[in-house]
Amino acid sequence: MLKERILESSFGYAVWSAPVKQAKVDAIKKMLQKCGIGENKVLDIGCGPGTNAEMFEGWDYLGVDLNPQYTEKAKIKFQGKRFICGDATRLELDGEKFPVILINSLMHHLNDQECAQLLEGIKPLLTEKGSVIVQEPLTPAPNQHLMRFLMKHDRGAYFRPLNEWQSLFEKCGLKIASDDFYVLKMAGITGWQMYSVLLEPDR
Repeated sequence: MLKERILESSFGYAVWSAPVKQAKVDAIKKMLQKCGIGENKVLDIGCGPGTNAEMFEGWDYLGVDLNPQYTEKAKIKFQGKRFICGDATRLELDGEKFPVILINSLMHHLNDQECAQLLEGIKPLLTEKGSVIVQEPLTPAPNQHLMRFLMKHDRGAYFRPLNEWQSLFEKCGLKIASDDFYVLKMAGITGWQMYSVLLEPDR
């Protein structure tokens, strides 16, 4: 499909995501303030072409994505930051750990088993008091006809209602430390309701 080819390119993805980028950045910053981290270091899973890298100025930043076009473009644009093309659940980081792991709008592309594998796989990468920030769209309500139409044509095939996200986190041994909701808007049109959540492993 043409849309798939466009979004696979770093430029196409950047243009597509630009109208909603600031709302997501603001929500991430809000959760970062609640982390109480002592070290400015983050692992950004599903980083795309460095979509969130800008907001982590002065941080030790590592972005991971399966798309080599994204990571190569990001390496050029953000030369002070690290990017890896690969599977986040199979990273070889020589024992490196992170106080913050960010998963932004990735898991609605993954089925439950893949989500569980991802969440279980990243827990060993957290520092002792580390946190995971997740942002994902919620399944639109039955009367949100436009959003349900767009959902069917989204690249992500696994939109979930709130209770399913919460159940998934709980099954993976991650407790909700804080959560929030916000709405994405594009050209004045109300879009996805987003779920922003700060998770901590059971300790």
